[in-house]
Amino acid sequence: MNTPEPLEVTFESRSALCRAYMAFVHNGGVFVPTNRHCELGDDVNVTVTLYDSSGPVAVNGSVVWVTPNRAQGKRIAGVGVQFNAGDGIRARLEGLLAGLSGGDEPTHTL
Repeated sequence: MNTPEPLEVTFESRSALCRAYMAFVHNGGVFVPTNRHCELGDDVNVTVTLYDSSGPVAVNGSVVWVTPNRAQGKRIAGVGVQFNAGDGIRARLEGLLAGLSGGDEPTHTL
C-alpha cells in the first residue's frame, strides 16, 4: 500500500493561523487547504510551517472536516485535521495565538 504524500500548510501570519486553527476539536487541529480527496476519519500526515521561522513540523492526525471543491459561499477546498495526542503541536499553536481574540474574523471552518 502506498502512503500518500504529506499534506502541507504554511501560515505566513498570526491571523492566517487564527483562521485555520480548530480549538473546538479534541487535541486541537488545523484546516489545510487542498484539492486532494480525503474522507472523514482518514489518517493523514501534515507538514506545518509557521510564521515564527521555527521550521516545518510534521504532525499526524485524522480528517474531521471536509470542505469540497465548489463549496457554497466560495469557501476554500480543504480538510480539517485533528491532531493526534502527544505530538505537542497544540500547545505550540495556542502559544502563538495567545491573547488573540479572533472575534468576528471568518474562519475556514465554523
